[in-house]
Amino acid sequence: NKGYATSDGLVMDLQALKELAAKVDPAAAKKATAYNQVLVKAADLKSVPEVESQIKALGYETSSYEDMRKSLEEQSRAIQLILGGIGAVSLLVAAIGIANTMVMSVTERTREIGIMKALGCYVRDIRVMFLAEAGAIGFFGGLVGCVLSGLISLGINVVGALYAGGMSGGMSGGMVSGAGGGSGDGTGGGTSIWTILWQAIVGGENVTRYSVIPWWLFLFVVLFSTLIGLLFGFGPANKAVKIPALDAIKNNE
Repeated sequence: NKGYATSDGLVMDLQALKELAAKVDPAAAKKATAYNQVLVKAADLKSVPEVESQIKALGYETSSYEDMRKSLEEQSRAIQLILGGIGAVSLLVAAIGIANTMVMSVTERTREIGIMKALGCYVRDIRVMFLAEAGAIGFFGGLVGCVLSGLISLGINVVGALYAGGMSGGMSGGMVSGAGGGSGDGTGGGTSIWTILWQAIVGGENVTRYSVIPWWLFLFVVLFSTLIGLLFGFGPANKAVKIPALDAIKNNE
């Protein structure tokens, strides 16, 4: 392997370039010693800024993937802040909805609460019953949210994989057509939709997933939404146990 291709061109050592140029034009081989850029490889990612600053101190311009990474990180932070704000508002609305649902449930079941008290039901059992309902609302709400977010994430990865496959297929098809008269239909090597779907879920070598949700985040969301349901259902549950049994039984609503 004497070199490799990039989006900017071919990268190879000068000796290999001279040998190739000599086969095409011996006179050009003598001129194949000039170059307009140098590729520098750092020992690790952390040393890139230091190496880059040293090169700039010598009066040369530099360009590295570190600059691109920083730019992408800033964009990611901005997107995370926006999505975090939307999530916070959604969480507040959901919490208010749970509290409102439980208040309405207590109001509609006042007579039922009175009958349970008259039959000797413990106050703590009534409280636990309403807290369980509030927790169940939060649990299933979080579960539905996880399923929807997982499907959206999967859709983003599938679309990204199809787009990337189409682009790479078009490029490879064009290269084949130019070299041997192939059709170059841009099918991306005939990759099946099931393969793309599987790669979008689990990833793989040379596979870019644009949206990755860690498994622990799903677990956290379900537990957190259940906790929110319990917290905002605690007030209505306390209201239910404080209703006098006689007044509750007389209630005709």
